[in-house]
Formats: sequence, C-alpha cells, structure tokens
Amino acid sequence: MRTRLNLNAGPRADAGQESHVQRTRRALGSVAARNPAVFWLYPDQSGAWWVRREGDESERRFDDREQARDFLGIKASRCASYRLFQSDDLGYFAVDSFDWPLSA
Repeated sequence: MRTRLNLNAGPRADAGQESHVQRTRRALGSVAARNPAVFWLYPDQSGAWWVRREGDESERRFDDREQARDFLGIKASRCASYRLFQSDDLGYFAVDSFDWPLSA
C-alpha cells in the first residue's frame, strides 16, 4: 500500500509556508470551532466523488473531484485538526494531515 504523509501544513512548517486550511480560514475569517476530524475522499465506479466525515451517518456526492475538494476544504477549515484519506485513480489512499498529533 502506498501512502503519502504531508506534515508541511502542521506547526513545524517553514515560516513562509501556509497550508490550504490556513488560507481558507483566513479568507473566511473563521477559526477552528470543532474537534479534530477524519475525512475520506474517494470515487465510485460511475466517476462521482464522495466525501465522508468519520462518524457521520451520511456522505456527500459530487460530480467531480474539484467540487469535492472545495467542499472538503471548507469543512476541514472548521476543525481544530484533520486527517484526510484521499483515493487516487488506482485505488490507493494518500494520507494528508493538518495539526494532527504525530503520536497517539
């Protein structure tokens, strides 16, 4: 299984780097108001993309990946931290995190 872990968005990022979540928060004038979250982003066989937050009873369907990522960016910006499991075209999942603890 291939995974990619991107910790550049976390507190150890270079001073000149700003994560997507930080840019979205700044643009929306929002601050983290929710607990940490785990999200899943994956396609189905018809080519639609789905976003699911761990623990939620429902999922959101989108016609393309870009729409799903835009929705996910807003949802994640409202969380104190997140972990994203994102599928690629081959069915592998990459792991992306923002302010996620490095140890359990």
